[in-house]
Amino acid sequence: MYYIINGVHRYAFFVQANVVKTWLKISHSKLVFEYASSNTKMYTTEILKLKNKGNALAKFYFKLYTENSFFSIKPMEGEIKKQE
Repeated sequence: MYYIINGVHRYAFFVQANVVKTWLKISHSKLVFEYASSNTKMYTTEILKLKNKGNALAKFYFKLYTENSFFSIKPMEGEIKKQE
């Protein structure tokens, strides 16, 4: 990188940074979809919670590997702020 003073004097400087991965904590390692006896709907849901234990914003996305899947994920992608 460099900067110029008065359109004439050019000075260079070096920039160094470390990139650190942000890890998300997931609430379940396994999801079990079951119909409760009180469920009268034709579908069931499970909730998966993600927590950002890092010190920066974390982005996530999910990918379904089959087009004709009976499963859906909402939201498919998003951002999680760092925990304060």
